[in-house]
Amino acid sequence: MKRLTIFIAVIFILQLFVSNNLFSQPSRNFRNFKQTAKINKTATVKSTPTTSGVTYKTTNGTSNALPSRPSNFEDVAVWRLQVKITTDGRSDANTDDKAYVQIGNSTQNRFYLDKGGDDRERNRTDVYDLVNVGVTKIRDIRFLKIAKQGTDGWCIKKVEILVNNVPTPIYQKTYSSCQWIDGNDGHPSSITIASHQLRQYSQWKYTSQNQGSIWFPPLGTLPRDMFENIVESLFGHLRHVQNDLKGVYWGKKYGSRWVEASYKAGPNPTIHFDLDLAKDVNNFFDPEVDVDFDLVFSCANGKITLELQNPTVKGYYWGKIKIFTANLDDYQLGNFNTPFCPSIKVNGDGSVRVGL
Repeated sequence: MKRLTIFIAVIFILQLFVSNNLFSQPSRNFRNFKQTAKINKTATVKSTPTTSGVTYKTTNGTSNALPSRPSNFEDVAVWRLQVKITTDGRSDANTDDKAYVQIGNSTQNRFYLDKGGDDRERNRTDVYDLVNVGVTKIRDIRFLKIAKQGTDGWCIKKVEILVNNVPTPIYQKTYSSCQWIDGNDGHPSSITIASHQLRQYSQWKYTSQNQGSIWFPPLGTLPRDMFENIVESLFGHLRHVQNDLKGVYWGKKYGSRWVEASYKAGPNPTIHFDLDLAKDVNNFFDPEVDVDFDLVFSCANGKITLELQNPTVKGYYWGKIKIFTANLDDYQLGNFNTPFCPSIKVNGDGSVRVGL
């Protein structure tokens, strides 16, 4: 098979996907790529947790507190939204067809499910980050539809919805046998879980597992694989909806993943990304396409952003390659502002520490 402000910081990654043109390249050297502005250093912030919120101190000595936990679970701000799907183990349960989900207010807003390699294989659980699907608060999750195109049947064993890096899903459904979606053989081409069904689930509320964390901004150490998964999920979606990505697909994997993030030294906190892709070329071999870029964190007026810098594309054939021409300002995780700038540090292992 063949794009964090804090209330913020994961938005970063999709204000990555949210801050500049991710790759507008009519040729191999990104000559038309929009240059990013000089990035200001972030303020260092100290804070101490309290029962009513979080008290923090800015560099000029003032202090305040972040908002407390919303009284209504539906008002929790969503800065990361994932769907987790497990494919059944029977011999024909896997599918190579295009698949997508819809989850927000708009029934027109499809997010295609596409990770590097063969996802949706037998006995496999795939986790997709959903970007710009119309969800900024939990109340915006109006339904969950899982659908596919084509007649290569897919048998789903389990579906889960995860919010804000909390490992316990707010919704989960396990099918006693498995749920087929197909398009022929009498099977439906989609399944839809309605709003009332989602909200009847026992974990769709504050629980002992999530009440201290699900409503909280993305603070502390944000793991490297979070950023890798967001970038991978977003590219997988974009390649099915952007004309300029036609024929671009996941290529040969070099390293542990098709999307790899790593620490990069510099005056500002930076993550370096490497994507292993390929290009379908008619009547010729499919060349490898290696995409590299830096994501640089900055903060101003209490808003963390990511700026894409130093993009390079190496395509091993003589034609023109257009990739990532979409303006990623169109892809957002939400609006997460705070009245201060936190400290931001990229650790040696590629994780990001957002301080208070």
